[in-house]
Amino acid sequence: MRVWVLIVALLLPNVGGWLSSISVMGQVSRPDGDSWYDTINKPSWTPPNWVFGPAWTVFYTMIGYSSYLVYRDGGGFTEKSQFPLTLYLIHLFVNWTWTPVFFGLHKLGLALLHIVILDILAVGCAISFYMVNRWAAGLFLPYIAWSIFATCLTATLWHLN
Repeated sequence: MRVWVLIVALLLPNVGGWLSSISVMGQVSRPDGDSWYDTINKPSWTPPNWVFGPAWTVFYTMIGYSSYLVYRDGGGFTEKSQFPLTLYLIHLFVNWTWTPVFFGLHKLGLALLHIVILDILAVGCAISFYMVNRWAAGLFLPYIAWSIFATCLTATLWHLN
């Protein structure tokens, strides 16, 4: 039974992220370099487009495993794990919806507000996960660092455009 919980925990953030990305596929980058994102002003420290897919896959897998540890050590979806896992699911929804706001709607200011809320939720997840499993909280830290980097990038893009 637990192997299925682990598989779902690992797949859920990744599948949501992939679906979110697929929804705006042509807006991110095109071979002819004529997508919206390719044409906006970017800071020199912007990572190349190919970095984002592998990076998000690693981070989604880490936080997925983190949620599994909370589920396992909390005894399932019980009083001990209910708040952390609910917060995690809300956080995932906010994460997945940032991509369409930024790349689909091209609303940089709204995307900045969106990602700041995401950062707050991610920190809240790490803190609430810590109460159940310290390793689960630790697995969230690289994701939080990446999210803060993405927040800085979003703020800079909003400023430049």
